[in-house]
Amino acid sequence: MLELMNGIRSILEACVSIKPGDSVLVIAYDEGRSTWIGQLVTGVVTAMGGEAVLTIMTQREIAGQEPPASVAAAMKSVNFIIQICEKASITHTNARKEATAAGVQFAHIFDVRLDDLKKGVSIPDIRLVKDRTDKLADRLTQAQ
Repeated sequence: MLELMNGIRSILEACVSIKPGDSVLVIAYDEGRSTWIGQLVTGVVTAMGGEAVLTIMTQREIAGQEPPASVAAAMKSVNFIIQICEKASITHTNARKEATAAGVQFAHIFDVRLDDLKKGVSIPDIRLVKDRTDKLADRLTQAQ
């Protein structure tokens, strides 16, 4: 369990710059794996000094289906949102777009294997992925 918690922490430190006192909404679906990982993420956020709230909602049938109004309202009132799901994310919803337009950062843990969560990720690895992504985006932008 400690290995899993350390892996999750490395992912959050590399991808989501949570600082002590930041408010974080962890959204998980009402099925076992998502809920369980949501509980672990909430614990790690708390250990990092964040104010974490875990909300468990009914799994969406299709990606882009809006969350309940209460969740949408909560999404606008925090510094960070971390969604845990295996399918049908809320990434492409008006609720997420409105929250990020208001300055809320959104992260998504989508269908990640437990072994990968245990491994975690390093900040240099994330920078390498970002650099490669930026270079590819530039090349595509310049392409005819």
